Order: sequence, then C-alpha cells, then structure tokens
Amino acid sequence: MHALIEHSHEVSLLLDDQGTILYASPALTHVLGYLPKEVSGQTMLSWVHSLDQSEASESLASLQAHTRQELFTTQRYLHKDGSWRWLELHVVNKLADPQVAALICSLRDITTLKEAEIKQQHLVKESDLAHTHLLTVLQQMPAGVMIAESPSGKLLLSNDQVRQIWRHSFPESNEVDKYDHYKGFHSDGTPYAGHEWPLARSIRQGESVREEEITFLRGDGTRGIMSVSSAPILNTQNEIIAGVVVFIDISERKRLEQLKDNFISMVSHELKTPVTSIKGYTQLLQKHFQRSDEKQSLHFLAKMNYQLDKLTDLINEILSISQLDLGMLNLRPQVFDLVEAVREELESQQATTATHKLQLKGVEKLTITGDRERIGQVIHHLVSNAIKYSPGRKQVCIEICYSDQAALIHIQDYGIGIDSEHFSRIFERFYRVDEPLEQTFPGLGIGLYLAHEIIQRHQGHIWVESQKGEGSTFSFSLPLQPHTTIAKETSHDNH
Repeated sequence: MHALIEHSHEVSLLLDDQGTILYASPALTHVLGYLPKEVSGQTMLSWVHSLDQSEASESLASLQAHTRQELFTTQRYLHKDGSWRWLELHVVNKLADPQVAALICSLRDITTLKEAEIKQQHLVKESDLAHTHLLTVLQQMPAGVMIAESPSGKLLLSNDQVRQIWRHSFPESNEVDKYDHYKGFHSDGTPYAGHEWPLARSIRQGESVREEEITFLRGDGTRGIMSVSSAPILNTQNEIIAGVVVFIDISERKRLEQLKDNFISMVSHELKTPVTSIKGYTQLLQKHFQRSDEKQSLHFLAKMNYQLDKLTDLINEILSISQLDLGMLNLRPQVFDLVEAVREELESQQATTATHKLQLKGVEKLTITGDRERIGQVIHHLVSNAIKYSPGRKQVCIEICYSDQAALIHIQDYGIGIDSEHFSRIFERFYRVDEPLEQTFPGLGIGLYLAHEIIQRHQGHIWVESQKGEGSTFSFSLPLQPHTTIAKETSHDNH
C-alpha cells in the first residue's frame, strides 16, 4: 500500500486535527513544486487562495467537529513558482481511528480542466451578452430582420418589425419549402415560389440580394410593396450556415413617387404645347427680320431660339424619365445606318455651337437595329455634356468603330474630367458630382441616367473613362446583327 502511495500521480497527505501536514507523498513536488520535507509541519490552509480561505476553514472545522466524515471540493493552492493551481480534494476523516488518527487527503491537479471550464463560462457569458445586444439592436431597427439556419431555412431570430410589416407572425418551424405560404408577387403578378424568396436564395444558393422590390399580401388582406435585401452567413470554412434578410415597407414611398411622376409628366405635357408655340412664333419672327435685315433683332431671336431648344430638351428628358417610370418608354426598332444618324445629330448640334468643333471619325457606314430617335437622344446628350464640361477647349471627338459583336461609339472631350470615385454612380438618376467646379455647370442629373436606360434597353453597355483635369470619354456599345454592313474608315469635321 505504501509503495502505491509513493508512486501515485495524485498527492496524498496526512493532516492532524489542526490541518498541519504530518506526511506528504512525492507527487507533491510534481503538482505544487514543493519537496515533502519542505511542507512537513506546515498548515495546509497557508497555501489556499484568499478567495477559497473561508470555505476551506469551514470544511476543516466540520471535520474537526466530526460533523462530516468525508469531503469533496475544489480549491486554488499556491505553487512554489508563485502561480495558482486548481486542485480537486478528497478528504476522509480518520481522526477517531486510533490506528490512523489523521485526516487523509488526496489532491489531483485539475488546473487545465478548470481553466477550460472557466473559459467556456466566459464565452457563454459573452455569447449571451452579444445575443442580448443583437436583440436590442434588432428591436431598434426600423426595418424587419430575420435570420434563418441553413439549409433548412428554420427561423432563428426576428424582430418586432417583421410582424408589424407583415401583420402576422412567422412560425419558427417554417422551412424553405414552406416559404410559399407567405404571399409575395413578381412584377408580372405571378406569386413567389418558396425557393424564390431572397432569404431562400441566400440560404440555398449563397446569393446576395440587394433591394429587390416585392409586392406582398399582409395578414389583414391589404397589399403593400417591400424592398428586400438578403445575404448568406458563412463560417470560417466558407460554408453557408445561415441567412439574413432585411426588408422595409416602401408602400407609402412608392405611392408618393407615383404621384410625383404623374405630376411631372402632366406638367411636362402642359409645358410642351406652349413652348412649341413660342418656338414656332420665334421662327416666324426670324424669317420676318431676315427680310428686313434687322441684325440686332435676329441676334436676340437666335439667343431666344437657343434657350427654347434647351428648354425643349429638358422637357423631353423629363417626359422620357416619366415614361420610364411608368413602363411606357417603348422602343421602335428599325434597321438604320448608325453613322448617318450620328452625323445628322452632330450637324444639328454644330449649328448651335460656335465654341467647339465636332470631329467625327471611324467607319463610313455601320448598320444596326434599334430605335434611331432614342439613340440620337443619347448622342445628343453625351455631345452636349462634352461641350458643356470642356469650356475653353475647341474640340470634341466622336469615334464610331466596331468589334466582333458590337458597334462602339466614343465621345471624347478635353475638359475638367471626373474623379474615378464617381464612376459607379454617375449614371444614377439625379446624381451630380458634388464638387465646387462641377456645381458651376447647370443640370438636373437626369441626362446620363436616361442615356444609361436607353442603352440598356438596347442590350448595350455604357461607361466612362476619365481623369481629373484631363477630360472624359463616354462610350457605349450596341449589339450588331448578322450580315451588318460596314464601310471603310474615314474622318469628318462638322463646320
């Protein structure tokens, strides 16, 4: 028995009724760093951590009073190197046994296990705190938020705004395959299938959805429109573990936008008639004063006619945007010579500008299929912009070329240029570069948006290349049809 104690990895101690060490096994050196002879005659309580002293004293007192015959506990004890070690104690009271007359203690080092347990407790506490913070943040958000696990789609978390927007609750047991119970509709009126909802697409396919507009049926039977964004949640192995969806009810905003668009469209139509009349009377006056050779009157009428043209262009742009918003901007495709259409537009613009020379270069003939009037509208706006934003310069270059599958038009000016930070937004509706120099040029920020929409509806692409202070090149591509007619390259100056 003595040999087993001497070679055991657990520390064995014999204590008298005051807790003084009578015997310590060699394992003490491995566990607490002390030699057995160094601790002989010391009280065991002298090693106990101050936070555990009270419990240790009470336990010893209960053993001394023989109210307890056996004790299991964990306490921190001072290592010889100054660190604290967690030990598991098993004490058997043999004070009343005349053959032993001592407390028999077994000590086992559980420091690693205890530290892992404490760390886990801290992590659980931090997780609970983070969860509480997340819930608080979610409840304060004006948008509805839902988080669902992958791949099932079972709802894990949602805020009160979800129920307020939908006007009914979402059962937590729902899975992706049951998402079609929620009534949503595409723009053509067809209902969303379960797997088509943005959250389902994020969970199952890893798709990120941004501001998808969905008409939905509320719990009270009314309809609304929501803007929905969703994204997958990935773990460190890049695996989808959940999905999050955020949505806001934009029904009132869409209603106000519709009222505004209807108002703008009505006002634009009402303005167009008197402007056309004024334009007609101005041209009659020009012919009258040309016969009488009244140069000063002709000069003023020319300025008046120029401003009327600008007003007409603005009204046409506003009308076109209204038609876009109402889904009424229909294209009238036809086969036409793109070079001829561009040349006609440049000749018209050259007649109204004395500050810039418009130079056309590239192919002599290039047939495409598209809406000639709308493409001309794009050319008109891009060239007008090139003239407007290159004051003090004398030239704007327009090049028509082609690739294997597309016609390409580049409109280059040598003006103030644009910082690259604006490239991603410059074709947005009403977007204007917010810099002091650009603010000196008038405009509403709708021309480039309209050009972008027209080119997109032709299955084309529009982009800009520019450097601040070195001018800009706006380009767009249009798809070519089989058997396109292309003539040799040439160059023209419009005078």
